[in-house]
Amino acid sequence: SEAVTAALARTDFKALEASRRLAVEAEVEQVGLLPNPEVSFGREGFTTAGGRTIETSYELSQRLDLAGRRGLAEQAAAQRLSATDSEIRDDRHDAVAEVRRAFGEALYRARTVDRLEQGLARLTTTKGIIERLAAAGESSGYDRRRVARELQGVGVRLETAAAELARSRAVLSAYFEEADPAEIVPIGSPLPAPPLPLATLRATLHERPDLVALLARADAAAGELAIAE
Repeated sequence: SEAVTAALARTDFKALEASRRLAVEAEVEQVGLLPNPEVSFGREGFTTAGGRTIETSYELSQRLDLAGRRGLAEQAAAQRLSATDSEIRDDRHDAVAEVRRAFGEALYRARTVDRLEQGLARLTTTKGIIERLAAAGESSGYDRRRVARELQGVGVRLETAAAELARSRAVLSAYFEEADPAEIVPIGSPLPAPPLPLATLRATLHERPDLVALLARADAAAGELAIAE
């Protein structure tokens, strides 16, 4: 939970969400504005019996929405803003899932390194015991060679696991702001919380952000169709 909170608090992540919403808010505001009035100027000269006459005219016009298209456009824009909000929530859920996967990977690698270090320490102790027994004539050379091979194998596995842990820490640190991969020590349960009952998930299915966004964009499209008609 701390990793997820830190990732969502990133400045660039919050700025991206804000910019997406501001762009659609600007569209909603623009649709709600009345069209600008138009001003025209005309000047015409002609000759009459009384001499030369110059006629100057000024015209101010304003378009009026008698068909109700402006109201439909405002509703469609509001639906697009609602869809954007739902899409932002859906993207946030995706980001949370990515952070959780990266955290779980780093936690698994860290525990693997811990177990290999413990195994290496036990084998080192065992090697010392066998060497003392061999010096006393109570152990064979085969035992010494076998434990030496085991030590070598565990050492190689430990080096590989340490490299994989470093990579996992680097991936996880990319989700945080100004994080040093070497200082990341994942702590927690490797298993997620149990899912909600199936009946609860079915009851809240219509609240999924991606489905809500699709419905809102469908309503916006219906409004635009009404405008065209």
